[in-house]
Amino acid sequence: MLLVGIWGSFSHAQTIQDSVSYCINNKQYQKAINYCKRIIDSDATSHEIGEAYFSMGYAYKKIDETPDATEAYLNALNYYQDREYKASAYTNLGNIFFNASMFEEAIEFYYYSDSLETDPYFRAKNILNRAFAQRKLEHFELATSDAQTALDIAESINNTRFKFRALNELGLIKKDQGYFEEAIKFFVDANNLGADLNALVNLGNTYRILQQPEVAIDYYEKAIPVSNNRYQFRAHQNMANLYMDLKNYNLALYNFQKAKELFPTIVSPDKEFIRLFEQLANFYEVTNDKDQALLIYKKLTTLLFEFNEKTDKLKQQFEQAAISKTKNEHDLALQNEAENRQFWTAILGIILVSLFLLTILWYKKRKVLKKYLSNRSASTLLKEKINRTFEKYPTS
Repeated sequence: MLLVGIWGSFSHAQTIQDSVSYCINNKQYQKAINYCKRIIDSDATSHEIGEAYFSMGYAYKKIDETPDATEAYLNALNYYQDREYKASAYTNLGNIFFNASMFEEAIEFYYYSDSLETDPYFRAKNILNRAFAQRKLEHFELATSDAQTALDIAESINNTRFKFRALNELGLIKKDQGYFEEAIKFFVDANNLGADLNALVNLGNTYRILQQPEVAIDYYEKAIPVSNNRYQFRAHQNMANLYMDLKNYNLALYNFQKAKELFPTIVSPDKEFIRLFEQLANFYEVTNDKDQALLIYKKLTTLLFEFNEKTDKLKQQFEQAAISKTKNEHDLALQNEAENRQFWTAILGIILVSLFLLTILWYKKRKVLKKYLSNRSASTLLKEKINRTFEKYPTS
């Protein structure tokens, strides 16, 4: 979906929104937020205000102000009327909770979005995220159903990227269930599509579990030079843990440090960064470097505090969103009831007017018919009188 929607022709809000789009495209997110606030405080239409809140949510998310992003998206929902725009806002809310590892809340938002979304591309994207979240909660049947649905949609629209993601997700589901041979088959099928190299990292992880470190390292090393930053991060992180298993601490430290260097380039990875620091702390404990372990634990304490604070705020916002949605659904039900009442009142009015007009028409036709019959009766009497006259006085 487009970040910037269709705005009223030549409106003042549209002019400001052009500035918002320019700032976002040039990564000037704070300026974009300030422009959005100007639109919200103006006499813009409901849809324009909804778009401003949506753009504000996007900008806040980019600068990692997650609670503010959440609030902006929730506000966008209050102003949007179109299904597709609401669906997009729900998807972005789902992604925020998803990135915070709040999977149950994320799933709810994805379901809201899926109930409104009609575009198969965005439906597939949504359902894939939902499958991931279901898998993290160990809802394997639901995860499998979602991943298979996404695969079917991807095949129907011939989207290789989503085919890859669906096959990769099916492989992860099998791996998490302990069906490693089936998992490997899905990962190989995904990798053969050539759309993404995440499957190489997952193949490495699977062979690590199967205690085949040489094969695992080979897959990790294949992923590193050609993957994006996130998958390079994962490859180094998992290789570090593998070398820890092998007690090769020099290579373990090298890969931990490489993962740490890559981390700032990854968007919204709080949970992954915390996991990395936990693993680093464990590494320094195992290698008896108590000073470094203590430094890492201090940093980890700060990270955990910030993460929990952000998570608590998100939980509060989710509860508010649930209350707001319930209220909106109640208001919508009342609105639908009122609209239905108006509709049937109008229909009844039309029926009554029609009956009235038919009655008048019938009455008029009856008068005409009566007059016609009356005239016909008079004509018949005249004819009979003439005939009797002719009978009485026959012509010669």
